[in-house]
Amino acid sequence: MSDDFIKDLEHVINCHSKENGSNTPDWILAEFLNECLSAWNNAVRQRESWYGRDFSPGSIISEPENYTIIINGKEKIVNTSEVCYNDIVMLVDTDRDKSLLFTITYSKAEELKPEGILAPGEVVWVKDGTIFNAYVTDNA
Repeated sequence: MSDDFIKDLEHVINCHSKENGSNTPDWILAEFLNECLSAWNNAVRQRESWYGRDFSPGSIISEPENYTIIINGKEKIVNTSEVCYNDIVMLVDTDRDKSLLFTITYSKAEELKPEGILAPGEVVWVKDGTIFNAYVTDNA
């Protein structure tokens, strides 16, 4: 990256006194952050190469179109890796009113949070085989 970028980082670090926590000069922190970005870019290129995907600067990494998830033991297809509480409620096979409150647990999701409880307004990152259990509850 350019020297202008490093100078800008130095300025931002200094303006916000972010160097004070470690007592490290702003220029050292700016160079460190620049090297972190370079290392990250290299790691992304290596990962994409490992998976056999074409990756060039500025390209968008596309995700698979569909994921097979399991809700109450039945396979369902979703077309995004980000699934919210309402998405699961709408996919539940039940004759009950979808406006009722559901308790939703999940497992085998993406590594950041592979299992837990999905509450209204929350999302979970799924992969093929993510498991959901959803049932009507009287818990508010």
